[in-house]
Amino acid sequence: MKGYITGGMGTREDPFTRHSIERHTGIDIAAPYGTRVFAPADGTVLFAGTRAGYGNIVVVDHMFGVSTRYGHLWKFVVQAGQHISRSDTIGYVGSTGRATGPHLHFELWVHDRSVDPLRYIAGVNWRDRTALASPAAVR
Repeated sequence: MKGYITGGMGTREDPFTRHSIERHTGIDIAAPYGTRVFAPADGTVLFAGTRAGYGNIVVVDHMFGVSTRYGHLWKFVVQAGQHISRSDTIGYVGSTGRATGPHLHFELWVHDRSVDPLRYIAGVNWRDRTALASPAAVR
């Protein structure tokens, strides 16, 4: 999906209170409501449902200790236990949970630790902060 990176990983000011500091465990990619979210790699859906903060979220196990999370979805079209292939639709961009507008909250976890997904996504344009995260762009 193509979108605008509005939030990086790391410590940041809480977007709602503007007072407290929170750890942001992924990146936020703003995109129009309803934009398709796809799997960057084959895997098995571990969870598809609602969680506090994330709203509608899908968690995918890609094996070898690697998993990804897709939060604030308008809706998801997969279910726990389902095998998915690279480029399969997971869901659609929304603003559920603790979101300030339509965007995808994307997390990459390796051996139970969150890592910065931008280190692994090709096609990030640092000048205008856009990301083209198509299946062919994820390395």
